[in-house]
Amino acid sequence: MTDTNELRAAAEKIVADYEYAEKQGFTMWKSRMLADALKLARGYLAEVDTDCTDAARPSYWRGNDGGVRGACERITAILDGKDNGSGVCGGEPLETLRRRLLALVGKLKDGGE
Repeated sequence: MTDTNELRAAAEKIVADYEYAEKQGFTMWKSRMLADALKLARGYLAEVDTDCTDAARPSYWRGNDGGVRGACERITAILDGKDNGSGVCGGEPLETLRRRLLALVGKLKDGGE
């Protein structure tokens, strides 16, 4: 698996090489393949730089909203008594929070002891 820093460095190099070649007047950089690579590199850099900001891509916010919605559904199920505690929910830290909420709801059902 490629490290995020390696991807960022590669994308920055593509953009820098393109900008340098363009300033020098090289027309070979106008090929479709290189234009696509440049577009991907700039898109990658923009996406990483704008995550969690007002300028983030819609897909970032859809994923963010989906995660929040999923967590809220799980918490609501616990509070409504619809989660019996079996299985595992997602990963950490959500599973730890789930276990704590299940224990709290259990204590409240037992009279708060």
